[in-house]
Amino acid sequence: MERPSYIPQKAWDIMTDYNKQEFFKHQKVKPIITIDSDSDEISIKNNKKKQNNIYIDFYKNKIFELKHGYWQIRNSWRREQLQLVNEDNTNIPNKVYNLYYEYPININNITYYKLFVDGREINKFNNNILLDEWNEPREYIILIFIKNNKYPICYEYKFSDYSQYNFKKNIGYITDLNKNLNKNLEEQKEAIKHFEAQIFILEHL
Repeated sequence: MERPSYIPQKAWDIMTDYNKQEFFKHQKVKPIITIDSDSDEISIKNNKKKQNNIYIDFYKNKIFELKHGYWQIRNSWRREQLQLVNEDNTNIPNKVYNLYYEYPININNITYYKLFVDGREINKFNNNILLDEWNEPREYIILIFIKNNKYPICYEYKFSDYSQYNFKKNIGYITDLNKNLNKNLEEQKEAIKHFEAQIFILEHL
């Protein structure tokens, strides 16, 4: 199957035969389907676009998680946390795809934040990752106090291997990769390429 000029070579190389068939299937001209009104046609297009955007956002989040990491609610921090975690409450997500020096959520009923690095309260996070004596990122915690709630919500940042390696490399640390870590980083790079290709396909369906 010949690669169209508008598809990047890298994206084409990691597309499976099934992906290519599906992509071209959606590019073919199809017979016009008679529908009751123009509004129905617009609705169908909007629903398809909305569905595509859901998957695009999903893949973008997966790329962010691999490249940087994510904030996650830490239920084990204290028993009282359990009563605040409500999976139906979209304003308090379990995972948030922001950087470690960015606040995970911003909703109207937040009264204030408390920031901690390795259990020590600080005034703000900066964009330099603080490392411990083993050259691993320190524990980044944020407590979010919400109006009319007795206990705060606790988020902890989960750094990805990819982000840790790049940070250490950029600041001049000797990054002695063991076989397992090197394999893991290569797998993450391939996963990032795969998700980028999926986004490209969805954006051009």
